[in-house]
Amino acid sequence: MKWEDLGHRLVSSLETRLLPLPRLIAGLQILTLPADHLEEELRRRLADNPFCQIATAPSRAAPLQEGWEEWLPAPITMDDHLRPQLQICPPLVRQPAGIVEGLLERLDDRGYLNVSLEELARFLKENETEAQETLQSLQDWVDPPGFFARDLFDCLLIQLRRQGRTAGLSWLLLTQGRSLLEKGEIQAAAKILGLSGSDLASALGELRSLDPHPGRAFSSKELLTPEILFAEEGGAIRVRLIEENLPRLVLDEKMLPWLMEESLRPAWADFQETLGLLARRYRTKLRLALFLANHQKGYLLKRQEAPSPLILEEAASELGLHSSTIQRTSVSTWALSSSGTLPLAALFSRPLRSRPDISVASLRKTLLQGMAEGKSYAAIARELDIPRRTAAWHGKALKGKKSKKPF
Repeated sequence: MKWEDLGHRLVSSLETRLLPLPRLIAGLQILTLPADHLEEELRRRLADNPFCQIATAPSRAAPLQEGWEEWLPAPITMDDHLRPQLQICPPLVRQPAGIVEGLLERLDDRGYLNVSLEELARFLKENETEAQETLQSLQDWVDPPGFFARDLFDCLLIQLRRQGRTAGLSWLLLTQGRSLLEKGEIQAAAKILGLSGSDLASALGELRSLDPHPGRAFSSKELLTPEILFAEEGGAIRVRLIEENLPRLVLDEKMLPWLMEESLRPAWADFQETLGLLARRYRTKLRLALFLANHQKGYLLKRQEAPSPLILEEAASELGLHSSTIQRTSVSTWALSSSGTLPLAALFSRPLRSRPDISVASLRKTLLQGMAEGKSYAAIARELDIPRRTAAWHGKALKGKKSKKPF
């Protein structure tokens, strides 16, 4: 009788699998978004979701502390954002180069046109009908929608028009109920237009999802929204997520009986997925902050002037994450500490090859102090027992940063 081998075997094979890249990318995007852009992304994902509301966080932005400019990307100004779009806008392609700059000068900081149609026509050397056509071409061309509006109503109508919502209740409310809305008589406008309470709520919800001032996104003011708090408590570091600075997803319990409704299942799935991604974001940031608090306790308690040597790979190994995930998360997450408002990335610093016990951040702090006292690179190198060329290279890098403007 022939016996069959029923034991386990390891067999290598090749296979092709479709990875869930859209979900992975969405998760990474939620994780690495700066806190001041998180609410905008949540509204983009869940703007029309009937199962939840987004509770807006109060404005608790912290001013940038001196010395952390190098961690901020140079902001894109409104003019820089719009200029290349206007240069290829069909009505302006054959116009003189000064036309584009002149149009940019005629926008206020909200992105609205700051001159009358008559003045615009005079600048474009067109009659008012032609100028109106050119203006609408600009409004329909540039992104994000809403630029070159003449007022708030115009700004919202441009966005609805660009989204193909000219037959909706919000369009009706803005176009036919404008005079009453300007007086604040919303209920009266709804009554005249024959809108029920649910219709009015739906229209107002849609309008709230639009951007009333598209130009404000390019403001040059640097305000930071910290998500992590490092607080001293009994000689130790307590780490806390600053929940009051962050938007919250609030479940509408009145919609729970509708969970089995076939048409609403995708909305419920979207809500659950977004909630999971948000939880993963906060969990990852807290784990990283706890790791950094443990490894940089002396710096966070102001017992040392610079962070100790610590590299991304150490955090990745201990937390079970990829080093690129650690890098993206640490750059986009700001924290309050006794050392000021700083990005988590500032708590990483590679060690010197010649002195692994000294971090680059510590060396540069010593160099700044030494140069202020008039010491030479050679003298500083002797004090630290490192090669002179190492001190000179980092010293020149510091001088280069000083000579450049932050933005």
